[in-house]
Amino acid sequence: MKKKWYRIANSALSALLVLLGFEACTENGTEEYGTPTVDFHVVGQVTDAEGHPIEGIRVTTRGYQNFNDGTTEQTAYTDKEGRYTTKEVRSGWIDPKMKVVFEDVDGEENGGLFASDSVSAGDMAKVKVRKGDGNWYEGEYELSANAKLKKE
Repeated sequence: MKKKWYRIANSALSALLVLLGFEACTENGTEEYGTPTVDFHVVGQVTDAEGHPIEGIRVTTRGYQNFNDGTTEQTAYTDKEGRYTTKEVRSGWIDPKMKVVFEDVDGEENGGLFASDSVSAGDMAKVKVRKGDGNWYEGEYELSANAKLKKE
């Protein structure tokens, strides 16, 4: 009789944990089940209409959910060659509505005033740079977003 109650209680508690969505983990802390994740970062170059690189353009990635810290945007600035790289983000997916916004924030300093522009993730080239682990981690992706800004 005691074993029967033990089995019933054990089954009931197991079912409750499953219903509440408790997550199992492996020894190294990776998820056994739950939400698929990817890491990604955005790279690119910003030039003017003639193809000359523009330094000091603010590049803001907006519209994603970073699982590591909860942020939904990050900022980088272009260097002398007009290139930028954002920090790596861990997210559930690469939302095609995510945008990369390019803004001239230094005025006339680096070649004149340039109009803002943006690119959505659905229009970016995506390259897998690291394979996933076969569980819920799908790997790391590099998204490319280049921009040719027009003078205002």
